[in-house]
Amino acid sequence: MPMFTRRLILPFSLGLVAGACADPTPPTLNQKCFHHEDCDDGQFCERAEGKPDGLCREGDVPDDAGSDDGVAGTTGGSDGEPSGDTDPTSTSNGTGNPVTDSATAGSSGDQGTTGDDTDSDDSDGSTDSTSGSTGSDPACADGAVDEGELCFDNPVTVASESTVRGVDAADIDGDGHIDIAAVYHPGNGLGAARIAMGEGDGSFAPAQPVSLGTGGYERVVLAPFGDLDVDMCAVDTLQNEISCVRGDGNGGFRNVSTHSGGSFDLLLVDLNGDGDLDLLTPNSEFMQGYTGDNETFPPTASWLDEDNVQFPIVGMEHAQLGGGGLPDIIVATPNQSRVRILHTDGGPGNPFTTPTILNIPGEAPVDVAVGDFNGDGDLDVAAAVEGGVRVWINTNGNGVDFDAPTLHDVDPGTVGVKAGDFNNDGLDDIVSANTSGTVSVVLSVDGTMFDPQVSIPMPGTPYDLAVADFNEDGSPDIVVADGNAARVLLSNP
Repeated sequence: MPMFTRRLILPFSLGLVAGACADPTPPTLNQKCFHHEDCDDGQFCERAEGKPDGLCREGDVPDDAGSDDGVAGTTGGSDGEPSGDTDPTSTSNGTGNPVTDSATAGSSGDQGTTGDDTDSDDSDGSTDSTSGSTGSDPACADGAVDEGELCFDNPVTVASESTVRGVDAADIDGDGHIDIAAVYHPGNGLGAARIAMGEGDGSFAPAQPVSLGTGGYERVVLAPFGDLDVDMCAVDTLQNEISCVRGDGNGGFRNVSTHSGGSFDLLLVDLNGDGDLDLLTPNSEFMQGYTGDNETFPPTASWLDEDNVQFPIVGMEHAQLGGGGLPDIIVATPNQSRVRILHTDGGPGNPFTTPTILNIPGEAPVDVAVGDFNGDGDLDVAAAVEGGVRVWINTNGNGVDFDAPTLHDVDPGTVGVKAGDFNNDGLDDIVSANTSGTVSVVLSVDGTMFDPQVSIPMPGTPYDLAVADFNEDGSPDIVVADGNAARVLLSNP
């Protein structure tokens, strides 16, 4: 059995549950989207500023949105007392120098092996893969960014708590600026969330606490429910539960609800196209769904899926990889050395049809991401494996046919992966969180070849990350849960 380090793994049993059929072309309203074309006629893809994805909304495409760009406007709220967190405008390592594209390691292309950490000890005074910029006049230090250049400012602490394990980003308070939610898992049953409100310039107000109940939280998801206010759910791995709170649209959260079962990860997604988000999470012996109804979920699961999945599932994502208007659920199953794409049919009960299997023998994928890595308009799949990321190109745009995977090196201990176009060339790139103490960015050349990584050292141990444009300069930035704090990395400062 392949070994991996993301979370504790236990042996589990399997079973089968039959699925049901439904309208093959249900409406896409409130469905996750990346382009306006992902939505039905009379709808457009509404995306918060800086977010790579959004939801289908009724109405015409805004005049200033472009052919496939959404518009800002998701709303929501946060609540709590001042936390006394570290000043979010100060840097955390005191160097004052940005990390640049000279801090690279590894190689591009399909390597066929994993676990190598190359170029970690340069002797010529240039930046290596485990330190920040050194030497004179690092690239971007004066704020001038050349075309195709990539650099990141030093990490800025926005929420300090032991131990921050999960982060997500969205416009929580409806002011048009992206905010951050961080959840922590101290191991003593006292975990909760902190919310840091963005100012739109890369700075944040002091983080505020939000009660989720007593537990140790591992992952958090922000999403607008039926009233369009941004709500929050987090997985409690200590008590095997999900906790959710509802945003009031004015900066507050209310009505904590708990839902039995759940571990490792979670998604909020409209699986059946009825306009209400559903809650999806893996459990010890199955994946379970809670069918949403006007911002509420039942206390126990509405349905179970045990379709030949060897558990655990430890990473999940959702996107429309093919046609039909319904989401695909992409999951990492490390014990099987597989990424599974679960196609949905919108029916009641278990909504999944026959999955597409992406095999990577000898490797243990622990997280997944989607992005258009080759610029053809179709979403592709990436998976985090030990010391690398695997990329599958969606060859026919149907979410079923994929090219053979390519492997691209990052630093050891890869546990999280996301996508975003960091150099604004029209191709999505990949960022990974690595428990070796770094965040790695690899820039796509053509979807199968990626430039050597930019390796960004972090003060703690990265577990999770999210991508959004926090300073509203048109380039995506990164927020990282590094075990000690949630920290923001601004790109091309």
